[in-house]
Amino acid sequence: MKKGIALVLAGMLALSALTGCGSKKETDATAKTAESAVSTKEAGGKDSSAAAGEFTGKIKVGVICPKSGTAGDGVYMEAACQMAAEEINAAGGMDGLEVELYVEDDEGTAQKSVTVAQKLVNQEKVDIVIGAQNSACTLANMLVTQEAGIVQITPGSSSPSITQQGNDWIFRTSISDLTAATTIM
Repeated sequence: MKKGIALVLAGMLALSALTGCGSKKETDATAKTAESAVSTKEAGGKDSSAAAGEFTGKIKVGVICPKSGTAGDGVYMEAACQMAAEEINAAGGMDGLEVELYVEDDEGTAQKSVTVAQKLVNQEKVDIVIGAQNSACTLANMLVTQEAGIVQITPGSSSPSITQQGNDWIFRTSISDLTAATTIM
């Protein structure tokens, strides 16, 4: 269930970047569709409808990005995630659950990335992790999310070894370096 919600959220976050390119009419239609489909699970396992904007819980999304140090371009990643969360929440959340972001700066270093991943998983108890921005950080921190059974989506890491290690909890949205190299040739 947790993995399914995380994957749906990831898809919504990815699609939200595209909704900014659509017309206001298309965006309003998407929001109305999301509002009418809001449904939550009660503790007893029974479905009950919730009015738009009435959240019965939260989906905690951890974001690991380089906002300082030598990389610093993670501010764009943070802004994109913030915008997506605001759009999803304005449309009634995801199955009635509000998206709540927990953003951590890994400074673009593998060691710091592991530390913030551990904080997000162990202290903040996030349901999904988006990040890291670069392959060295992702290769280091993806073991933390794998051990915890938390879905991780990396938006910029392109090392082929990220998805070749048999980790069922890691996904990436960019093509691998190997694919890029063979395409160029």
